[in-house]
Amino acid sequence: MGDLAMLQWSFDRDPEGMKTTLESVAAVLKDVEIRRSIRDAAVAEAAQGRRLRHLRPARRVPCPI
Repeated sequence: MGDLAMLQWSFDRDPEGMKTTLESVAAVLKDVEIRRSIRDAAVAEAAQGRRLRHLRPARRVPCPI
């Protein structure tokens, strides 16, 4: 209950500061989302590359006989 009262007091006292804080949090969350999607794409691409590597024919080494 005390936290809620403190939050209300802070909001009434400094709405611009709260707005700035919320905008900062939103920007950080957006950055995390972008980084995660880039990482996920890189992991998927690497996994795809590994699968394709297994499908390529092996390099033939000439037999010395």
